[in-house]
Amino acid sequence: MWLAKSKHQKKSPLIYKPLRLAGQSLDEEIRRLNENFLFNWATVAVLIVCLAVSEWLKWYYAMPPQPIPITTLAVMAIFAVAWRFFRFRTQIRLLKLGRDGERVVGECLDELREKGYKVFHDLVGGDFNVDHVIIGPSGVFTIETKTISKPVKRDARITYTDGQLKADGRVFERNPISQVRAGAQWIKKILKESTGKEFHVHPVVLFPGWFIEPMPHKLSAEVWEK
Repeated sequence: MWLAKSKHQKKSPLIYKPLRLAGQSLDEEIRRLNENFLFNWATVAVLIVCLAVSEWLKWYYAMPPQPIPITTLAVMAIFAVAWRFFRFRTQIRLLKLGRDGERVVGECLDELREKGYKVFHDLVGGDFNVDHVIIGPSGVFTIETKTISKPVKRDARITYTDGQLKADGRVFERNPISQVRAGAQWIKKILKESTGKEFHVHPVVLFPGWFIEPMPHKLSAEVWEK
């Protein structure tokens, strides 16, 4: 039968890889963090088993107890695990927020396919990714989605002051404008290599759910903030 094992090397019949989903890179990062955290817990479990074996050996050979080294190790382990847990929880929360934002934006952009646009999500290049790319009658656009939690009881806005983009007065850890510009240049290069033609790629930064203050004309002409 054709399903039987063969000694000959085989390959996939698919010529092209399936398109990536919106937020797929963040999903992969969430899975990586979960796996790392589970590995850390497994390490703690092994350590506890070793301590239990040590105590049984002391009991069996009637060795005197030595609680101070074990207690010191236990306290260090508790602090280490607690620190990792709170850091891990914060990372997962931020990644899920970013992933959900990319998926919501992706669902909205997918509707443009009915109008003749080509829509791509989560294009990976080296150590970075472009969240969304749109190609259609209006041109080529790269979109960087920034989903940021907002304060509940007061107004918060996206502003551009002192040459920096800020959310509720806080400077971004990674500059969204630099990110989207780099992504646009990368897509421009890919289009040039694949078609032999020069395309102007419009960089766009999206802030779902945020009010954006008017940007300087020079900046808004180059990078759109929505």
